[in-house]
Amino acid sequence: MYLSKTVAPQRSAILNPLKKSLRPRYQHVIMPPTGDFYGKNPERVMAGLKATIRNPNVSEEAKESAVERLREMGGEIPPMSESQIGRTGRRRSRSRSEARSPSVETNRVLGGYKATLHNPNTSEEAKRHAREILSAAGYDSYSTDETEHTNRVIAGYKAALHNPRVSPEAKQHAVEFLQANNVLEV
Repeated sequence: MYLSKTVAPQRSAILNPLKKSLRPRYQHVIMPPTGDFYGKNPERVMAGLKATIRNPNVSEEAKESAVERLREMGGEIPPMSESQIGRTGRRRSRSRSEARSPSVETNRVLGGYKATLHNPNTSEEAKRHAREILSAAGYDSYSTDETEHTNRVIAGYKAALHNPRVSPEAKQHAVEFLQANNVLEV
């Protein structure tokens, strides 16, 4: 099989456009084949195939195709870890959900239910459902009492008093709030 390639005109033909025989024109030249890659470096092709096999964002079909092409070229197939070999013995990549441990995923889901309880825009039915899920998971103290909230607000105002980046007006407001709640003496 031969490759057809379009070749640009030579420089002398461009410089002298009056000569009809040297007028710029594109010609088709038949080139002999250089392997299956038509002028590509086989080592670079194999490197690209190996990268395809190792890339977790590539589909299984593409990886299998890359393995077949590597075998045809006589290249080494990169070793895979146990997590990349599936039940059928084929190589597979780990998805993002498999990369995380189950406890991390569970904690994120439960954290979402906790946030549902504190969201003022959530319906009572959704909050009731969130309480059921949290109770089933063993979280019975999922609500914060009013004193804990008040303590956190007071701590925030106290921190504002010591923060050099807080404006004098905001510091004055913090002093007024703390005096109104009997935290600061006059």
